[in-house]
This record gives sequence, structure tokens and C-alpha cells, in this order.
Amino acid sequence: MAGENGTYVTVGNSADNLAVISGVDGSVTGGQFIGAGEFVGGDLQSAITEIRYNYLGIVRNYTLTDGVMEVFAEAGHGLFVDASLAPLNYRALYSEGLDDVIHIPVGPTFHLSGQTDFIIGSRHNDEFLSGQSALSVGGEDSILGGGGGDEFLIHPGSQSSTLVIADFDADDRIVIKADGAAGVSPQVVDAFTGVAGQVKYSIVRGVATIEIDANGDAATDNIVSFAVNQEFLRFYTIGSGTDLYVDYRKYVDTLDASDGDNIVDGYFTDINAFNIRGYAGNDRLFGTQGANLIDGGSGADYMVGGDGDDIYIVDQIDDVVVESQDQGLDQISSSVSYSLANNVENLILIGALNIDGVGNDLANDIRGNAGDNFLYGDAGDDHLYGNAGVDLLSGGIGADWMEGGQGNDRYIVDNMGDTAVERAGEGFDMVDTSISYTLGDNIEALRLIGAQGAVDARGNGAKNWLNAAWVDVAPAAGTQIRLYGEGGDDNLLGSRYGDLLDGGTGVDSMTGGAGNDRYIVDNAGDVVIEQADQGFDMVDTSISYRLGDNVEALRLMGVTGAVEAHGNAGNNWLNAVWVNVAPAAGTQIRLYGEGGNDDLQGSRYGDLLDGGTGADRMTGGLGNDSYVVDNAGDIVVEQAGAGYDVVTSSIGYALGDNVEAVRLIGVAAGATVVAQGNDLNNELNAVWVDQSAKVSLLGGGGNDRLLGSRYDDLLDGGTGADTMRGGRGNDSYVVDSVTDLVYEQAGEGYDVITSSVGYRLGANVEGLRLVGVAEGASVVAQGNDLNNSLNAVWVDKSASISLLGHGGDDTLQGSRFGDLLDGGAGSDRLTGGGGADRFHFGDVLNAATNVDTILDFQKGVDVIELDDAVFAGLNLGKLDASAFVANASGTATSADQRIIYDTDSGQLFYDADGSLGGAAVLFGMVAGHPPLTGADFVVV
Repeated sequence: MAGENGTYVTVGNSADNLAVISGVDGSVTGGQFIGAGEFVGGDLQSAITEIRYNYLGIVRNYTLTDGVMEVFAEAGHGLFVDASLAPLNYRALYSEGLDDVIHIPVGPTFHLSGQTDFIIGSRHNDEFLSGQSALSVGGEDSILGGGGGDEFLIHPGSQSSTLVIADFDADDRIVIKADGAAGVSPQVVDAFTGVAGQVKYSIVRGVATIEIDANGDAATDNIVSFAVNQEFLRFYTIGSGTDLYVDYRKYVDTLDASDGDNIVDGYFTDINAFNIRGYAGNDRLFGTQGANLIDGGSGADYMVGGDGDDIYIVDQIDDVVVESQDQGLDQISSSVSYSLANNVENLILIGALNIDGVGNDLANDIRGNAGDNFLYGDAGDDHLYGNAGVDLLSGGIGADWMEGGQGNDRYIVDNMGDTAVERAGEGFDMVDTSISYTLGDNIEALRLIGAQGAVDARGNGAKNWLNAAWVDVAPAAGTQIRLYGEGGDDNLLGSRYGDLLDGGTGVDSMTGGAGNDRYIVDNAGDVVIEQADQGFDMVDTSISYRLGDNVEALRLMGVTGAVEAHGNAGNNWLNAVWVNVAPAAGTQIRLYGEGGNDDLQGSRYGDLLDGGTGADRMTGGLGNDSYVVDNAGDIVVEQAGAGYDVVTSSIGYALGDNVEAVRLIGVAAGATVVAQGNDLNNELNAVWVDQSAKVSLLGGGGNDRLLGSRYDDLLDGGTGADTMRGGRGNDSYVVDSVTDLVYEQAGEGYDVITSSVGYRLGANVEGLRLVGVAEGASVVAQGNDLNNSLNAVWVDKSASISLLGHGGDDTLQGSRFGDLLDGGAGSDRLTGGGGADRFHFGDVLNAATNVDTILDFQKGVDVIELDDAVFAGLNLGKLDASAFVANASGTATSADQRIIYDTDSGQLFYDADGSLGGAAVLFGMVAGHPPLTGADFVVV
């Protein structure tokens, strides 16, 4: 259809319709082409050859249900509005269709006049495509995309003056395409100038400059240089025109957007160094395929780096960084708290604010700033660096490397492969962990938090603080929390359960808390702290140590010499069983229970065990052990063949089985003390008793050795052949064997032996008492050269008793039965007691020194025996009547009379020649001067 200065109409309503307007005469100077109708499901195309009109309306008022409207010029032709024609204020290519396309192919000239011209799209997604080799704009011309997401695509050519795209919507974009077609130079756009609030672009061929005017005040805010060289460059604007979105493939170093909400896209750029900065506003920045530096500036920015090792600058917590998998090693530098997006590897906190950095599932590198940071690696084997400030570093899942830097830093460790690193002088640093962990160098503290079982916490060579107070789950039976301070002066705090605390070398303070705790002590300055009712607690040590309050037990382990273990006021358990190195000669392991009812167990060597006050149980073990007893309830336990063991006691004590000796030391003045032996060959020793006390040494079975004190002692060896030395004082001995030996020194008191057997007094012992003589026994009690007392008064069974005084002025007392009493030399006093006693005179007569007195002669019952070796001239047997005379003068009256009895004085004389010239010799006296006759004498 053709005409001039007229209207051309094409009408159709079929779904397959195609309406074509074509062949318009180029000489027509005015008119309009109007299409009216409805096309359903088809396309409407207008083919224009060459049109020159000053008012042009093409395809208006069509309703297209599903189709696309295209207006295009045929090849070799163009659309031209002549600037020489009369200007009009409204010039348009206009459509109200759906997604419309206006084509002008390469070759012809598309010229807008110098007036105010418009190309107007629909409210849908339109495309305006120029393939012009020369696109000239004569004035301030405008393209209005209308609604929808419009794309303004300009192919190679040249443009001058100003082009205004006046209505950028949310999804609109400008595309400048320089595709390097043959014979066509790259497209260079000299200027796009926006109205207020839009974006101004100035681009120069080669090295170009983009001037971004965010607020429309004609002042350039940022200048960025790049080169255009036959590659793809896209500019996008969305919203109200304050967004900028840029793609460029090559030679772009940096692109700075202005303030406002911009989009910058470098997706198609393949250079290695491309910097994009958004400044103020909520920007959308898209990087190239190379390594980008993307800085959204202030505002909540959306940044996509793409391929390459990208760096993002974040300054808002609402900034979003997007990376896909395997798109390089990417980094975020943030001045605010930030969590790494997926597929971003590294995070650096910048500035000095106290902010946080959080990683993702990758192996991240996260670095803090000068403030106090919380760095969390999340999953992956991460590297965390705290920098300055008081930082908290948590690697999360994985084997993480954490370095806090300056400041008092704290580490969260949850993997055995985690490593916390500190340099010397970088503050007081702490690890919080729920697993077994060893502190690295220069880290001072470790806390067990959230531990679910038995874990080990180990310090380093520094002064450490190890704390398990936050453990709130009990370890399995037979396991425990273990704290090892290692080197340094450490402070260890246990959990509420049974822990092991080992301060290591150094002067350590260890507090176990509740539960049955165990401590390892290796320094005399180590302090163990427990509160009352916090379990049964034990110290293991290789050195001398004294238990602190509320600690119950001590074990000596790894001892290499003589050490002392001291308990406290509680009921302690002190144990040296694990000592396996003998102390040097003359030294020993010493266990002191102190207060309480203690249990002491010695080593295999010779130990000293002193339970202290309380009723203590002491077991020495092998070796020659020494025990100190101060309580009647103390028990000493020894096994057979376990050495020669000695109890030292300040009180009465009976040796337990297999203990050989007791020594009384520190006995209180006036005390009554009984030391008893057992069935062994005991030594009971009271030599060290230094205050007057009543001491009894009772040997029990065995051949005992008893040593008395300087005071009055009782020494009873018991059964066996015993040796007893009373020492000073008036000692009493009990003898039950003729082999018992009693030793006394001269001048050491008046000493008496009590015996149930015949016994002869040793030197310097004064008395002997027969007690417990067996019935029918024949017992001879003999004195010594002292003035002895030989006494059978306590014999309560019929026995043959002989009391033989020997030298000295003795006192002999018979039993209730018939006894033999012989005072020996000296002037003795003889008491027969009951029974038919025999008073024997058999020593050399001496009227001055040897005159015995019979104190209880029973007429007709007792007899006086005269030894014929002394009393010569007498016939054996009954004394002849002619040899005896009794008168008041005490003199013989015939030569035959040898024994003269003075009836007035009771004196007995021996006259060897009777009434002849020899003098009579006084040899005895009979108390009470009973009426003796010759029948009362017998010559033996």
C-alpha cells in the first residue's frame, strides 16, 4: 500500500496474520502511518524503506495479545528525520504492544533533528536497537522505554552531542556493544547526560573517562580510567536512574560509581585487575572473570565477584557478597561485623571497632583488626588471626590454626588438630575447650567448658591457669578430668567431679573442688586447696610434703631418697608402697599422720610411721620400720619376715604380731605405762623415759630383752630366756625361766625379782619373790652378796621351797608350806611361815657378822638344821640329847654339850669343846625363845 501525504492502514485479526507497511515513498514530506486492529498470537511488522517526515507516528493503537511488534528499516535504508524541516515538539516511534522491538540495521543513518525528539516504547519489555554506522543527535533528544525491563542496545558507530534516556525503570539497562565487526570501528559514546538524579557518562575513544554525576548537579563525583577495544561494554541502570551496572571485558582498571543506589557489572571482563567502587547508596556490583577489588561503599550493597581471586570491601552488615563454587580465592575486608557468604574463603576485619568475623564451610583465613574481635571459622580447616585487641577466636569444625596477636585473647578449641599460637609478650591468653588439649607457647590459660568425658588439659612452660570448674557432665566410671600444668608456677582448678591435677615443675596452686581429686606434687612450694566435704582427695608426690586442710590422702611415688609425708588434722591415708628406690644409708621414708585417725602404709624399705594423735593404723611393709604410737587405739601391722620393726610410744602399748621392739619415749610424769611384747624375741626399752612414771615392760613370748628407765620399773620377760635390765630406780622383775637374766648396776635402787621358778639373784639385785610356783615344784631361790630379801609368802601351792640367802644380811620368808631357809653368810632374818620349815645353818660361824634370827619357829613342827661341816663333833641326824643344853645362862655344863640355848634371850651358841676352855660362838637366835629341846635340831 502506498500514497503520499496520506494515511496507510493495514487491518487484520487472525492469529497468523502478518501486516506489513512497506514501500513508503521517501519524497513524502508529511503524514502518518496508522495501523489499527487486533493480532492474536502473531507478529506485526512494519518494513520501512526510507522515510522523511517531520511528524511520524508508526503503528499506534494496536492490541497484541501474544505477539511481538517489530518496526525495522530494510537493509540499505534508514530512518531519517531531516533537521532542515520545520521543527515540531513531538516526534515519536510509538507502540502500545507487548515486548516491542525497533530495529534499525547497520548502514543507513538514523538522524534525530536538533529539536526535542522522542522515541517512546510501551509499558512492557522493549528493545531499542541501533546498528548505525553514524548515529547523530542534534539536540537534547530522549528515549523513553516506557514500562517493563527495556534494553537500549547501540551497535558500532559514532555519536555526538547528547542523548537522554529519560525513564529508567527497575529492570531497564543500557547496552553499548562494540563487537569489532569488519570495517567498523568500536562504538564510542561521547556523552549520555542524565537529568537530576540520573547518571552522566562521558567516554573517550582509547583510554576513556567515566564521569559519574549521582545527583545531577553537573559536577563530576568520581573519575575512573579504562580502555575500550573491540569488546563488550554494558551499562545498566535500574530504579529511578541512580543505579549503575557496568560490564566490560578488557583493559578496565577501576570503575567508581557515584553516590546513590548503583549497579556495576564487570562479568564479561577478563582482565586480572579490575576495581569497582560503589560509594554511597545500596549498590549492586558485579565483577569480571578476573581478580576484582569490589567496594560497595556506604549503603547495603550487593556484590558478585565472579571468577578470579576477588577482594570485597564491606562496611555495612547488610552488604551481601555472592560467590559461586570454584571461582577463585576470594577475600572480604570488612569494617563491620560480618559472616562470610558461601564460597568466599577469606575475611579481614579492618578499622579499630570491636567487631566480629564469621567463616563458612570452607578452609577460611579470617583476620581481626585493632579492636576486640570475635573470629569464628565455622566448618573447614581455618586460619584465624586476631591482630591487636582482646579477641575471641573459634575455629569451629575442622583442624584450625588460630593466632590471637596482641591483647588478652581467648580461643575456642573443639578439635585435636586445632592450634593456638601466641608470641611472647602478647597478653594473657586463654583456650576454652571441651576436648583434650595442650597449650602452645605463650598461652597462659585453659578452661574446660562443655567437656563430655575424660579429657586432658596441659599447660606449657609458662605460668598457666588451667580451669575445669565449668565441666558439668561427669566422666565415665574409671576415667577423670586431668590437668597438667607442666612448667611454670601454675594455678589449676578442678571440676565438681574426681580430677587429676598435676602442676608439673614450678610452685603450683591446685584446687580440686568437689569429687575425689588426685594431685601430683613435685615442688615443696606446691599448694593443694580443698574445701570441707569435697570428696576423698589424694596427693601423689616424690618429695617431702604436708597435706593441706581437707585433703585426705598422700602417696609417695617416684621417690629417690629420704622424704617426709605429713598429714593434717583429718583422717589421712599416707602410703609409701610405690617407693622402689632405697633411701641412702642412715635415712628413711617418714610418714606423719598428724591429727585424725590415720592409715599409714610404709615402703619396702625401713620407714618411720607416726600416726600422730588419733587412733591410727600403721603398716610398715618390708624393711626395718619404726612406729610412733601415742594413742591406745593405734594399731601397728607387720607381716612375718618383714624386717626388725620398732614401736616408739609415749603410752602403754602392746606390740602387734611380727613387731620386734617398743621404745618408751615422751612418757608423761606420773603416768602408768605398760609396754607389752608378743611371741617374738622382743626388745622393750624405757631408757628414754625422762620423767618419773610407773613403767612396766612385759615381754610376752620369745627371748626378750627389757631395758628399764631411770625410775622404778616392772620388767617381765614373759616366757622364754629373757634379759632384763632395770636401770636406775627400784625395779621389779618377773622371772619364769631359770635362763632369764636380770642385770642391775650398783647403786641403781632396790630391785626385786618375782619368780615362779627357782632363781638365783644376779649382782646388784636385792630381792626375790616366789610367786606362781607350780604345785609340787622344787624351787630354790638364791640371793647374792647383797642384803637380799627372799620371799615365798605368795607361794600358794604345795611345793619344795628353798630360800638360800648367800652373802649379806638377808631376810628370808617361807611359804605356807614346809620350806628350807638358809640365810647363808651374814646376819639373816628367817621366817618359815606355815608348814614344817627347816632353818639351815651352814656357813662359817661369826658371832659378829653371821648370826641368823629365826622369827617364827614352831615347836614340834620346824627344825633347825646344823651343817656338820660347820658344827663339828655332832652326829648326823637328830641331835643327840647329850649334845644340847638349854638354860638361862647360855653356857655348857658338860664337855659333851655343843649346842647351847639361852632360854632367856633365845640365843643359840656352838661350843666346840663344851664346858672345857673353848669359848662358845653365837650363831643364831630364836625369836620368842620357845622351850627348845635337842629334838628340834637335826645334823645334816
